[in-house]
Amino acid sequence: MDDPASLDGGAMTRPVIYIAGPYSFPDPPRNVHRAVQVGTYLMDHGLAWPLVPHLSMLWDTISPRPYADWLALDFALLERCDGLVRLAGTSTGADGETDWCNEHGVPWIALTDAWAADSSLGLRAWIEGTWPTEEQVSMVKYYDPEGTILGKKEKGGAPQTFDDFVRVIKAAYDANPITW
Repeated sequence: MDDPASLDGGAMTRPVIYIAGPYSFPDPPRNVHRAVQVGTYLMDHGLAWPLVPHLSMLWDTISPRPYADWLALDFALLERCDGLVRLAGTSTGADGETDWCNEHGVPWIALTDAWAADSSLGLRAWIEGTWPTEEQVSMVKYYDPEGTILGKKEKGGAPQTFDDFVRVIKAAYDANPITW
């Protein structure tokens, strides 16, 4: 087996992104399909390692479990992720997952209902702006919304405060808004 660190795209450098969105309403197979499409995009383009909790549909078909067990598993997995992509649609579970991200400082982005190849640029920009590649890391300067340099991120470094981190993410998103 290959060393995970040597895989194309760097297994150790790609963020792990949790895909949150509707599961049971209005159509579970369609919702699973949509989540897998987004996860596939992230993986195919070397942007992230997706975690698609919707795939528990197969597990539940083989060995059903109470809904509370699935929620507990989802949060246990979410705790180990670097970020979250929230798919559009009504979902109490996904709303709880984004609330958890807000409470724990985990970055997340909401996608609108339409998924099209030409509208994936905003998602790519958000991921690359939030988790820059090793080559980008040594050259990134962080600015606040007024254009003041917050500091230069050296290789292996990070913004000094959580507020700085939030400003970096917001600036990346504002520069490349998703309009799906």
